[in-house]
Amino acid sequence: MKKLKNNSVAFSVISKYPFSGDSKTRLAKDVGLESAGRLSECFLKDFLRRFEKNQMKESFVQTSLWITPYRKETQDYFKNLLSNTNVSFKIVEQPDITFFAKLAYIGESAYKEGLNWLFLTGSDIPDFPFEIFKDVSFKSNTVYIGPDIDNGFYFIALETKYFDLLNLKIENEETVLDSLVKRCQAGGIKVNVLKEWSDIDTIEDLKVTLSRNCPYELPHTYELTQNLFNG
Repeated sequence: MKKLKNNSVAFSVISKYPFSGDSKTRLAKDVGLESAGRLSECFLKDFLRRFEKNQMKESFVQTSLWITPYRKETQDYFKNLLSNTNVSFKIVEQPDITFFAKLAYIGESAYKEGLNWLFLTGSDIPDFPFEIFKDVSFKSNTVYIGPDIDNGFYFIALETKYFDLLNLKIENEETVLDSLVKRCQAGGIKVNVLKEWSDIDTIEDLKVTLSRNCPYELPHTYELTQNLFNG
């Protein structure tokens, strides 16, 4: 992939220590807590592998991995994981605040560092479609949203000055995606909807991910799922 057009982009990835005891709890209902943790680790490894394969590391001024819980065990785990790859991420502590306030905090951090744009996603998408980055044309006053199949979003790109858009407050039966779009429109900000995709929260999500990939595309995830499902 060609280098992104804009030279002031932060790429931030939210990740949780796979063996924290509360990783992928919905998935754990079907496969058990230990297997859910191991799967979460595989998702992260395949995500980083695809990041490297798609030659993304030269596209950003800053790449950050926002981790939780932020303790020595967790820091050592992520440092060791990254040391076995050719990708470079700054390891940063996730603040202990609500989820959407956390997203806004990440955007604000990039803004305070003088970066113009933020690309934001999570590490639980082993087959993250990095090709969508070419659809971000860096138009001012425009937010680029990758919608999730469960009416949320798996990716967002926005000017860092609009970081507070991410601090959503979901009302009544409103979906996360609807809330974000409404907030953008209320501020006179255009919304550009990208390819629909999904992260993995449930066993059904996992099966969808496996069905749209060949084993060599997600080697870590495939190897473990074969052992789980056929063991």
